[in-house]
Amino acid sequence: MPELTIHYRDIKTVVQFEKGAGLLETIVQSGIPIEGSCGGRGRCGKCTVELINGEVHAKDGRRIHPLKGQGSRYHACQVYCDKDLEVHVPDLMTASGKILKKGVELYKEPEPMLRRHTVKIGKPTLGDPKSYQELLLKALEPGLAIGTASSLKELPRIVDEGQGMVEVFSYRDRIIHIGPGSGESDCLGLAIDIGTTTVAAMLADLHTGRLLAVETETNLQASYGADVISRIIAASTGDGLKRLHALATDTVNELVKRLCKKAKTSSQKVYSVTVAGNTTMNHLFAGVNPATLGTVPYVPLVKYFPLMDAQALGIHIHPAAIVEILPVIGGFVGADTVAGILATGQDLMEETTLFIDLGTNGEIVLGNREGLAAASTAAGPAFEGVHIKHGMRAVKGAIDRVTLSGDIIVVHTIDGSMPKGICGSGLIDTVALLLSKGIIDRSGRLQPREKLSSVSGGLAARIKEGKTGREFVLVRSRESGTGADITVSQGDIREVQLAKSAIATGIGLLMEERGITHDDIAGVYLAGAFGNSVNRDSAAAIGLIPNVNPDRVFSVGNAAGYGALMTLLFRTALIRAYTISKTTRHKELATNERFNSEFINGLSFSR
Repeated sequence: MPELTIHYRDIKTVVQFEKGAGLLETIVQSGIPIEGSCGGRGRCGKCTVELINGEVHAKDGRRIHPLKGQGSRYHACQVYCDKDLEVHVPDLMTASGKILKKGVELYKEPEPMLRRHTVKIGKPTLGDPKSYQELLLKALEPGLAIGTASSLKELPRIVDEGQGMVEVFSYRDRIIHIGPGSGESDCLGLAIDIGTTTVAAMLADLHTGRLLAVETETNLQASYGADVISRIIAASTGDGLKRLHALATDTVNELVKRLCKKAKTSSQKVYSVTVAGNTTMNHLFAGVNPATLGTVPYVPLVKYFPLMDAQALGIHIHPAAIVEILPVIGGFVGADTVAGILATGQDLMEETTLFIDLGTNGEIVLGNREGLAAASTAAGPAFEGVHIKHGMRAVKGAIDRVTLSGDIIVVHTIDGSMPKGICGSGLIDTVALLLSKGIIDRSGRLQPREKLSSVSGGLAARIKEGKTGREFVLVRSRESGTGADITVSQGDIREVQLAKSAIATGIGLLMEERGITHDDIAGVYLAGAFGNSVNRDSAAAIGLIPNVNPDRVFSVGNAAGYGALMTLLFRTALIRAYTISKTTRHKELATNERFNSEFINGLSFSR
């Protein structure tokens, strides 16, 4: 398969792609944050990249020219590639507008918590009868401590085998592994974002900072429910905790296998792991019962997890590898949010910004370097295509964009194939379109055909009565990949209303508490796979996000994964993560007496 080499900040990433793949989609899948605010229409200009080596073409194979007056720069959403390619992606922290330029810490050479020390030691003698332990510690820099006795038991053999040359691996100044060698072996790390629906993992070289491979996989825990509450209940029933922990590790192990195969390396070279999951996922991955999250006052059992051994967790990498589970903020605002704040630099900015992770459990963070406040809302899995009649994840065949050309509905699928269903971004586009045409009213009611006399006949004709209520036909059966109509039902619209009201109510209460209006928000960051693909105009039209200047809305992709990668490669980033966890104020919306009334008011599309 051809390879795409991506230069972002000082990190070089190499990923493989299918021939004919879109450049924007390939960059997004790599985990590198890149803007795509217009939904891939080539309008916003946010996804501009510089072509260093290789050739690109338009979707139909025709030659495509660089942007006028911009050298070798292209809109990534408009170009496709067949052969090896090398591009530079502008730093999101400096390319997305003035609001991102101040106070953002840029990391240079990797300096991970996992360190490799190469020393030469001799053997004990009658003239100098020091123990092997003393000889080793004398050769190493001061401050290092022996982690476990097991790391010492093979030291005489290691000294003999390496002819005195010894490799010592330490984490947080604790020696975790000792082996023979000259310091030339690979030293790899793994950054993992464990989501309720999807798990993303990145394999990186801890010495160079190079990202070797990126993979995603459906969280195998999905069989126990689509939301965290279902998982919490399941974990408290019988051997549910044991099963859910095993499914989490099975998912990670599958990713490890694929990552190492793609990077052509061994999992035994992975010595360090950082994990950024939501609060429930952190607990289940660690094998800790999250039951306290399911009852008042909805607090986690563990906020700061101790360092854990990969072998004890059941992760198939080097047996001495250390797993660092990043800290949470509280309740349902987890380590993925901490990592997102870290990746965007929200904790370092002078201006007030809003961070929204539009996932099954929607997290919201508002503030600046003077202080951050965070809350979570049970948005539900509608944005990921769950509980939607023809919903599906953002995979091949999913409708991800919907537009109107005259009276004609135009749908776009992720890979350009025949549509099989609709994912979250396509659903938001559809609801916004129907709202703009009066096909659904402000209450969310899908109007009967006879009440749509002012609406184009072509659109009105798409209304039909289904088995469970009224539906709007998005794709006719003859044009779909399933041989059946693809519709958006009244129930689907209600799911969107519930999700958008939960998010909007949380945002409104945080803004009210801070005493600010939409005009005071310098930037809105949309995180997560859905946040990266949703059209910001459609999201604002239905009231999902604040109605601010579109130029102040930024899609930041898998910010949690990128933040986890930062903590893997830079010890100062890891320290920042703990500071964010300790200083960000957690607001529990479930106990807010005004939440329910505001939520009910927010169900309409009037705001």
